[in-house]
Amino acid sequence: MSFEEVTMYRLLCDRCGVSAQEDSDYYAWADKDSAKRGAEETQWLFTEDGAFCDDCTTWDEERDERVPKREPVAS
Repeated sequence: MSFEEVTMYRLLCDRCGVSAQEDSDYYAWADKDSAKRGAEETQWLFTEDGAFCDDCTTWDEERDERVPKREPVAS
């Protein structure tokens, strides 16, 4: 029996670190573009600041669009 180590890719939320493939049929993808396309299909939000899962976004009434949640303010 032979084995070969290979590199695979998963897209992670830039706020909480959850994998876009968490509830997917696929654990990882062969390339970064495929991992991103998989996340786009599950309604992830992509901005200049990064990629965000649904749990890390909220609706901004003023802007009339979904935006990343703000980080909690430290006391």
